[in-house]
Amino acid sequence: MKKFLLGAVIAITSSAASAVTEQEALASPDDVKLNRTFAQEQFAQGNYQKALEGIERVIIAKPLDLSARFFRINLMVVLNRGSEVRDELQTILGLALPEADLQRARDLLTAIDRKSAKFNGRVTAKFGLEYDDNINGWSDIEQDGTGTEVRDQDSNGFREQLDDTALVASLAFSGSYALTEDKATLLKFSSLVRSKNFSDYIQKEQDLTSISLGLSHKFGGLTGEIGASNTQVNKVNKIVKVGATDATDFTTDVEVNSAYVNFNYRVSSSLSVNYRYTAGQNDNDGIAQTQAVKYDVDTESHALTALAPLTPKLLLQVGYTYAETRNQNQANDPAVSFEARELTDADTSTVTGALFYTLSSGDSLSGRLSWSNTENLYPSSIQNLVNDTDKTTVSVEYRTDLGKRIAVAEGWTLGTSVKSVFVDSNNANLEKPTNTVNAFIERKWDIWK
Repeated sequence: MKKFLLGAVIAITSSAASAVTEQEALASPDDVKLNRTFAQEQFAQGNYQKALEGIERVIIAKPLDLSARFFRINLMVVLNRGSEVRDELQTILGLALPEADLQRARDLLTAIDRKSAKFNGRVTAKFGLEYDDNINGWSDIEQDGTGTEVRDQDSNGFREQLDDTALVASLAFSGSYALTEDKATLLKFSSLVRSKNFSDYIQKEQDLTSISLGLSHKFGGLTGEIGASNTQVNKVNKIVKVGATDATDFTTDVEVNSAYVNFNYRVSSSLSVNYRYTAGQNDNDGIAQTQAVKYDVDTESHALTALAPLTPKLLLQVGYTYAETRNQNQANDPAVSFEARELTDADTSTVTGALFYTLSSGDSLSGRLSWSNTENLYPSSIQNLVNDTDKTTVSVEYRTDLGKRIAVAEGWTLGTSVKSVFVDSNNANLEKPTNTVNAFIERKWDIWK
């Protein structure tokens, strides 16, 4: 919806030295320029009802102003009054207008149908290539060369830093179904299937499937949601060379079950705050490893996020997350599970920030910055210290609509992203910086009825 509104605003914008007050606009209802500027300024501030009142005064003063009428229609859709202007849109479609104006009318009719539908769903197919310059998580500390072997001896992951390229493919489906006529109560659902296959390094190849189901209800400006999810991560087994024999040591397959509670509160037209609590259980599915269960862990996290538009084209998001990981066996058999607790039990705090910018071409650019601190709760038996690790992640992503450049590619998006991870720890084994480059093509299909 915002892209329709933005186009309409650009079409009616007039420069003004200072903001137009409501009193000035009401005092001069026939001043088309003054009321256009008032409507544009109110829209930029998120005051859609005031913007609607201003642009309606423009239409009364100048009934044949098509750009003002489109702006009014967009505002009506945002204010959940789209059905009131359906007849007007049908009339516009019957006029001898430029194709661009007719397409705007068709898009608005589509938006009205979607907004009034009980069922809304989106299917997303994504294909890409991912390059990782430290695929084996190599650090400056040289590891024992008797360890992991992959496809050939030269690729031994513990003797040198390796890079590799992966083919990534995914298919996602998400949506909601309205359980009440006012759409205050929604049944929400999502699913994802993803496969990642590297050219050489097999240990990080994985297939992932995930499904979630939730129930949300809106109370004025507050929306509450409860739900649960199940995720299966299937990875290639790790192979360890024992003398002249290759033996399957274990697999890192994991099943994650979690439940969540989410609250989103719209503080104002330009600020929303979100809180999410998640509790989960990670079950290790070790093969030929009798103590694989000792790596099963319980997790809890609290996440607080704020979202605010800085300008009509620039959106800011900031957040803080606190997460706990605890081994399930620490109270059962301390002698056996202490080793596992060294590796698993930790507290992590993460601060994040993100900017989302829409370019004048309609393409989008986003940047993310996060810093996290992880403290393992039990001392390392090797170095007799508690691992304290700081991780900084910086990423940038660019997306462009292929349909605007190639007619047959309508609905397809082309994108690329770059991510760098910097690690600082009192355990040098954990300092494993990584750079990742990704290029992808994506297609989305919207379904509603």
